[in-house]
Amino acid sequence: MSAQPPEATKITLRVRSILNEPRNRVILGGGLALRLLALVLQRDPVGLSDPLLYQRFAQGIAAGRGYQSFGDLPTAYYPPGYPFFLGAIQWVCDRLSIGSAMPTA
Repeated sequence: MSAQPPEATKITLRVRSILNEPRNRVILGGGLALRLLALVLQRDPVGLSDPLLYQRFAQGIAAGRGYQSFGDLPTAYYPPGYPFFLGAIQWVCDRLSIGSAMPTA
């Protein structure tokens, strides 16, 4: 009666057998290269970025205008939790005359 290898060993052996195939290494390397290329090309946000929008929403909340988008229209496109948090901090900083200490998003 022979002892069976543990399940983790079976999985490790299967992964090694897959990676021993040169074709599979090329496919894996190509996929990794494409993902890294996409990461490098999309480093900088295009157009308006979320931090800018959250800061704009927080300023409107602190000024008492509510949760408004550009054009002073009410919005619910972005989740309001973080802008309300920033708005509360900005409101307190404005009342204590430490507006320059307002954290940015």
